[in-house]
Amino acid sequence: MSQPPTFSLAPVGRQDIPQLAQIYTLVTLLDNALKLNYPTPTLCTQSITTLLQTQLGDPAWLHIKVVDEATNTVAAWASWVTVAETVKVGEEYAKGLDGYVQQEMDKMLVEWTKGERYMRCKACFVLPEFQGRGMGKALVGCGNEIADRERLPIFLLASPVGFPLYQKYGFQTLQDLDIDLKEWVKGDSDNKGYRNYRFRFMVKLPSDTSVR
Repeated sequence: MSQPPTFSLAPVGRQDIPQLAQIYTLVTLLDNALKLNYPTPTLCTQSITTLLQTQLGDPAWLHIKVVDEATNTVAAWASWVTVAETVKVGEEYAKGLDGYVQQEMDKMLVEWTKGERYMRCKACFVLPEFQGRGMGKALVGCGNEIADRERLPIFLLASPVGFPLYQKYGFQTLQDLDIDLKEWVKGDSDNKGYRNYRFRFMVKLPSDTSVR
């Protein structure tokens, strides 16, 4: 028999922002593509803290945390946003890799959403020491249940690490976005592991529909 989960899911409050920012920073700096967006860990933490402060309280956004019951630690979190307007491509984007990826993502969203309402999974992070315990699965399932109830598709851009999880729980790949990270590295990139990196633009449709 499988063991019951030893964690619980709960809505995020403003008091959780420092812990969520810490998780984001720790996981982001382990990813060769994501860490290129932040010159220092401090800037990474400051950036996500500002975003979370803006998003919390906005009814379009949903943030869910996972609490490990044994330690009462916030061990993981995810966020989704419901979008009811057409994405506008061509507006000013941030410089660097982050801006480029966002622009390419927006192009894909315009092509696939056709101006219809949808959800977008914007984040899903689990602390390394808590990975493999079903927390990521629980967060993905939480978002999927909400989207099915609202009859909305969920779109996301999956990293190589996140791709297997999303694929396992109902997401299908629509397009690949291949990036040569060496083109985005400032200075000497020898022996740093910067090579081709593949994002996957994915969708999870409501349970009784399929990609046409």
